[in-house]
Amino acid sequence: MTKAGMGYTVSEGGSNAMDNAASSLSERIQTLTSEQLAEVEVFVESLQSSRHDPSSHHTSAALSEHAFEAVWNNPLDDAYDAL
Repeated sequence: MTKAGMGYTVSEGGSNAMDNAASSLSERIQTLTSEQLAEVEVFVESLQSSRHDPSSHHTSAALSEHAFEAVWNNPLDDAYDAL
């Protein structure tokens, strides 16, 4: 089975393809801001937890709140918060 991603393909059981995917992801991650890195961490944690507990959507949402606080809590949205 093959999984297509953003510019790379990972074949299950193929360590070379997995190494290439990991390298590509690593390069992309190195260009992210600290806020984006926090979002990536939350996303990875949610993927890992959903693998063990598919009903963990509530947990994933709760984990995401921290990552989105910087986006949600900003001066431009204060006018909407007052409504």
